Amino acid sequence: AVRNVLSPSVPDEVTRILHEMHDNTLRALDMVLDHLPPTVRIFDLHSMEPFSTPDQPNLAYGNLQAFLDAYENRALTDETRRPVDIITGTNGQHPIADMRMNQALAKLLGQIGIPTEYNNPYDTDSDYPDFHYMRNYPGRVIAVDFRKTDLCEGSGENRSFHTTHPVVDKQKVTRIAETLKEALRQAHKG
Repeated sequence: AVRNVLSPSVPDEVTRILHEMHDNTLRALDMVLDHLPPTVRIFDLHSMEPFSTPDQPNLAYGNLQAFLDAYENRALTDETRRPVDIITGTNGQHPIADMRMNQALAKLLGQIGIPTEYNNPYDTDSDYPDFHYMRNYPGRVIAVDFRKTDLCEGSGENRSFHTTHPVVDKQKVTRIAETLKEALRQAHKG
């Protein structure tokens, strides 16, 4: 999906080319994924802001700076903390992700103080790569949207976390990687 951040003066051809690049990328990945054994799991990992901001403007052309400023200059007292989002599919439909892995991951993340929810704040959509993977490789995909504060330096509590220029924290990333590995082991042992 191409978000509505391009100038209206940008020719439709640019949007068409961006969609074509997206489709070509997914096809190229499928050529690799199609050759993997069915026991291989596919991780689709993302990062998101650790909070929602109640006064966030719509993401649209001409509003990009205001959209970013709503996160960067937020009032800490107004923030709503987000959980880590474990994406299982589209809301209202049967999960198409690897649910044994997702349940093990939710439990293990909870044990290290990282709250999780399924499909909150986002589920998937047919325009997103994770939906493509879940549809084409049912039961083999783990799609997770981690909060940037779970992966980067700073906590967000005292503005020690920089929204637009986060710095990766190797210890946090290692802890998440070890948790993913353990969840996979627990979910598929034997």
